[in-house]
Parts: sequence; C-alpha cells; structure tokens
Amino acid sequence: MFKTNQKNNEKKFTIALFALACVGLLFFIYDVCREWDYVPRVNITQEQALEKAKDFLQKSNLINEINDYTSSIEFINDDGAHSLLAKTLGEKQAFKYLGDNNMPALEYSIRFFRELEEEEFLVNIDANNGNIISFLQILSEDQEREQMPEIKARTFVRNFLEEKGFDLDRLEERDFSLDQKEKRKDYEFIFRLKDSKIKTEFGDMHQELWISVLGDRIGGFAHYFFVPEKFMRVVNGEMGNGLLVASLSALASVLMIILCLVVLAREYKRDNLNKKIFFYISGFILIILFLENINFASLIKSGYETDISFLVFWGLSFIIPIIAIFITTTLVFISGVSGEALAREVWPAKSKFLSNLGEKFFSKELSQSILKGYLIAFILLGITVFIYLIGEKYLGVWSLIRLGEAYNTLLVFAPAFSIFAGIGLLAAFSEEFLYRLFGISFFKKKFKKFGKNKSTILAVAIITIIWAVAHSTYPVFPFYFRALELLIGGSIFGYFFVRYNIATTITAHYVFNTVISLPILFLGGDIVHIITGVFVVALPGTVLLNRYFK
Repeated sequence: MFKTNQKNNEKKFTIALFALACVGLLFFIYDVCREWDYVPRVNITQEQALEKAKDFLQKSNLINEINDYTSSIEFINDDGAHSLLAKTLGEKQAFKYLGDNNMPALEYSIRFFRELEEEEFLVNIDANNGNIISFLQILSEDQEREQMPEIKARTFVRNFLEEKGFDLDRLEERDFSLDQKEKRKDYEFIFRLKDSKIKTEFGDMHQELWISVLGDRIGGFAHYFFVPEKFMRVVNGEMGNGLLVASLSALASVLMIILCLVVLAREYKRDNLNKKIFFYISGFILIILFLENINFASLIKSGYETDISFLVFWGLSFIIPIIAIFITTTLVFISGVSGEALAREVWPAKSKFLSNLGEKFFSKELSQSILKGYLIAFILLGITVFIYLIGEKYLGVWSLIRLGEAYNTLLVFAPAFSIFAGIGLLAAFSEEFLYRLFGISFFKKKFKKFGKNKSTILAVAIITIIWAVAHSTYPVFPFYFRALELLIGGSIFGYFFVRYNIATTITAHYVFNTVISLPILFLGGDIVHIITGVFVVALPGTVLLNRYFK
C-alpha cells in the first residue's frame, strides 16, 4: 500500500511539473517574442561583409594588393553607449534611435594585416544593411607621406564629411590634435553634432565624429556616442564588486577541489571508487572541447598581434587551451569520482544507478531522470524571465548590452556545436559534479549531527551560495542581482538533486543553458544553424527518452 501511494504521489508530482514546465516555456517564448521586433538582425553574411570591406579599401586606394593581407572578422557593438541609451530610453526606443540616426546596433569588424608588419586596416560594416560604418588605417612610425599644413587638412576633412552626407552647420569642433612624425603630419579631429544631446542620469550623451588624417589621406573615420565618464566609472565599479565576490567563491571552489582530492585518496585506499563511467564522461568532454577549440579558430585569428610570428601565435592559441582542457577534464573526473563515492554513502538508494551506468547506460531510470530534467529546465526558464521582468520594472536592474560577444557564436565553423560544447556540456557536467554531486554530499555528511532534514538543508544552502556567487562577474547590475537570481535556480537544482539524482540536474542545467542560447541562431537566419541548434537542445531526449515509454 505504501509503495502504491508513493507511486501515485510521484505521478501527481510529475504531472504538476509538466504543467509548470508548459507555463515556464510559454513565458520564455513570450519574452523572446517581446524582444523580437527590435533585436538586431544579421542580414549580411560574413562573406558579403568581407567582400564589401575589400571593395571599400581598394576603391579608396588604401590597399593595392588585397590578397597580400590576412583577414579576420568578428562582431562588435558599442556596449557602453548602447547600454546607457537603453537604460535611458528603454531597449526598444534605444534600438529605434540608432536606426533613425544611421548608427548600427551590431557591426562586423573586419581586420586586414600582415605578419610582423605594423601597417593594418580595420573596416566596420553594419550587419543589418551592409553600410560602411567606420574604418581605420594604422601606419608604421617611419611611413613617409606629405607634410600637409593644418589649414589644408581642415579643408580636406570638411570635404570628406560633406561627401559622407553630414551637414557641416550641425557640427562643432570639440577636439583637435597634431602628431608630428619624422616623415609626415598626422591630424585628429573630433566634431560634436549640436542637436544630438540626450540627457541621462550620468550626464549628457552626444553623437560625435572622429576623423584622422595620415599625411595626405584620410586615415580613419567613426560616428559614435560620447559616453559620460561617470557612467563608465559606475560600470567598472559594479564589475569590480562582482569580481571580488566571485573571487571569494572561486577560493571556496578551490578548497572544494582540494577536498575532492582528499576524498579521492581515501576512497582509493578503500578500493571504493567507480571510475569507469567518469573516465568515459571526462574523456568524451576532452574530445568535445578539443574540437571546440578548432571550431573557434576563425575567431581566434582576430586576436593576432603583428609583433609576433604566426607560428608563435597559433602555437600559443592551441597549446595553452589544450593544457586548460586537460586540467578541466581532470577536475571533472576527480569531482565526479569522489562525489559519487560520497553520494553512495550519503544516499545509497538514490545514487546506486550512477555506478551501474558503465554497464547499463540506456536504463529506464536514467530516461526518467532526463525527462524530469527537461521539465525542471523549462520551469526555471519561466522563473528566470519573471525575475528579470520584476527586477527591471521595480528594482532598477539593468545590464550591459554585449551583442558582439553573443553574436560571435554565429562566426565559428559550427555555431550549434559551440552551444553544445562549452555552454551546455561542459557547464552542466563540471558544475553539477563539483557543486551538487560532491558538494551537497560532502556537507550533508559533515552536518549529519543536525539530523537528516537539517543537514540536507544546510548542505544545499551552502553549495547554492557558493555556486550563485561564482556568477557575479556577469554584466548585470546591481552586481548582486545575478547571485540573487541564481540562489533561486541553485536551490531548485539542489532540491531536485536530493529528490532524484545527479542525472536530473545535469540534464536540467544542460537544457537551460542551450535553450537560452538558441535565439541567437534564429536571429542569424541560417536554416542549418537553426535545425542543428534545436537538435542540440533535444539531444538528451532523442537518445534516451525512448526508454521511458517501454
């Protein structure tokens, strides 16, 4: 009778989870649709952007032999200006303002350079319409050009601005400088658009134009926002506060890793370790992360400094990450093995299935865990959206708009694989093994004198705080809001780890991370990326959920 009631209660609980998951997923979809009308689109492919940049440089007589140069491409946005604009006007009106003033919300930044040579070119292109937004030429100090007098340089700049379509009556000169080189004169002019002032709580924003003259040619142009220094000081202060508390969490995490090693050594002496499944998991993650490093090669190239050789650059770009990958996967193995040994001791009935996965991977119990993981992830999506809606409306919560970082996922060889590897797989296994499997098990054992329920609550609370605070470096302000948000998420993960098992929370963590990354692939518009992205989210279910219905 007791077992029958228990099964009935679990069935009702699962039905309740399913209902809440539907609500959570609908809430998340609503939030995505709410922002869909004004979030920047990528209507120009990276190949088209590269060709436009090459054509501009050649038609401007800045480069004679474009094929002699290596090129790199990445997405950027003016995160400081766009964030302050959104904080002042609201996101929708901020993006509308940018469009009305021919200022891009998202740009391709295309760089042309040569190995060990100082001269290089940078061209920024609007990702929405393909317009040339800005360009910059960097010359070596001893490059010879005409020693243009200042009055001629001013006339030269005025003619250039008129050709670009700017009304000179709207401009006032804000700054001017002359850099006398050995074999040329370089000038810089900054003009402010008189009627572009926007009042903010940190001071006034203005549209500005920057133009450089290198000898006898225009060497650069940019149309941008002047951002009050007070705003950037606030941002840097908040980021510093977040970094401090995240560092404290990192210290706690290092201590936990040391404890993992202590437990590992103790259980090894007892011959009480189930290494096989964790060897498979960490080995699989190692291979995936190695492929992800190759996947990012096109973006890595953007960081090349021309004062070192290509051989040194590529060597450092792959050797250092490979070392990091080995360290990371080793920590996954250590925390998984030691955590499982503790879990068998603390929750023997709930953790025994994990030790049997090496022999029987496609079990019904694991499939049920994965199904519940999906439901928990969808519930957490809705909760997260609700928290931010309340925070933004009533608590003054805001964040830096870092579109470039997000959209750069579209520029790797396989964007969906990138979401699968780093955002989904690594985060889910590494964090759940260390914090939930090992951490909660460890502290529950240490606090067993307080009783079964209190020891569990204390263990979940301590680990949730450490895990939540570790994410305080995210550009969400006030800096503590991100930790408050994750205290809720971490408590949910902790509860379901205790109620079910680690497979449930790994699945929930993976699905949550991949789903919130999915809209970027839809905004990119590539049907292949969209299909593969959906497959990445569905991957755990397509592999295992069929067992649930047998």
